[in-house]
Amino acid sequence: MAGIESEVLETFLAALTDVDDVPPQVTESLAALLAADKLPKPDQLVALYTGASGESAL
Repeated sequence: MAGIESEVLETFLAALTDVDDVPPQVTESLAALLAADKLPKPDQLVALYTGASGESAL
């Protein structure tokens, strides 16, 4: 990814690391998913967060 998209993604991920409610492994995994050619499906994102945080999905 290049250009403005890369900067936006970098800024977003940096902001996530500053939030105490987001486990660090979520940010790392999300960065890897968003760096792929295809965007992750919503259920992948929910599973990523619930798995790392221990919270249940609604």
